[in-house]
Amino acid sequence: MAARENQGLQIALILFVMITIALAVTTYIYWSKSEQEVAKSDADLLAKQEAEKRYTAYFNAYQLLKRTIAPAQVTEPEYEVFRQQVKNNDPKLWADEVEKIELAFNDDMLLFDQNYNGDKNYRTLPAYLLTAIRDRNTQVVTHLDYVKSADQEKQTISKRESDQRLAAEQGMQLAVSDKDKVKQAFDTDRQKFIDDTAKLQKALADALQQAKKDTDELRKDKATLEAQLAKLQQLVEAQAIKLQGMNPESTETADGKITWVNQASRVAYVNLGLSDGLRRQTTFSVYEKDQTAFNTARPKGSIEITRIIDSHLSEARIVSDSVSNPLMPGDVVFSPTWQPGRVVRFGLVGFIDADGDGKSDRKLVEN
Repeated sequence: MAARENQGLQIALILFVMITIALAVTTYIYWSKSEQEVAKSDADLLAKQEAEKRYTAYFNAYQLLKRTIAPAQVTEPEYEVFRQQVKNNDPKLWADEVEKIELAFNDDMLLFDQNYNGDKNYRTLPAYLLTAIRDRNTQVVTHLDYVKSADQEKQTISKRESDQRLAAEQGMQLAVSDKDKVKQAFDTDRQKFIDDTAKLQKALADALQQAKKDTDELRKDKATLEAQLAKLQQLVEAQAIKLQGMNPESTETADGKITWVNQASRVAYVNLGLSDGLRRQTTFSVYEKDQTAFNTARPKGSIEITRIIDSHLSEARIVSDSVSNPLMPGDVVFSPTWQPGRVVRFGLVGFIDADGDGKSDRKLVEN
């Protein structure tokens, strides 16, 4: 009887040890899986933060550049905040595009007169230059009238000279009897006539020279302003196209739509796949099928891509939705950080030391 009891204890002990080992293995497996999920969650959070940081940089750059063709909507200190955020969030965007555009814009705004108190941007500058050209044209017309008046005065002086010469000759003929007296008077009048004529001719030549100089300068200013106007109009068009490309509102187009939903298994299917450049773990917000203003509208839920099935078909898990307004086939999906067919690339610049050992870790970062 005692042998049977010992044998039962041994069997119980063996079963207890096996159960303990099984529980230990199961616990380790679940712990390892939880560690992997935590690492995956941290990577997703880092990618989200990077995307939000880049979006903030482009949004602030858009706010800075918008004032080049629109009246200023915020104060200069607020613009300085936008500048610092762009520099901190995306230094390459600042150095390659935003700073160059701002410098060119500041140089072009110097074309405005110092006493001009209106809005200074590329939309008001052409009108200001057109007004300046009209003023210069008015001045040119005024100077041309002055030249015409001077020419008429020259003709009057020539006629007066001819009349005076004729009168002098007649007086000489009538004064032959008193030759010396007449000659002296004639010489005096003639010298006076010569001096007056020289003065008038000099005054006329100076007036004509000044008029020609002013006319040449006005024509030169007119040509310069017209060239600047043409250049600025081209620049306005280029900036308008660039701002259109940087405007967050220009991306408000649905990326795809939900084709089928299984609420029981919390699974949805969308009409996006390999041909659209879709990847697993891409997250979309879900909106009503007739929604278009995605940046301002409130989404009805969200999904995360879990499996790419075909060229234009993928499976996703329902991350969030509402019982009162569930996800339905036909609802559209939208993501501000993903576009169909777009390939996202990253560039590494400069010396990279990830572990602080003084050696380059570029290859490690690339891997």
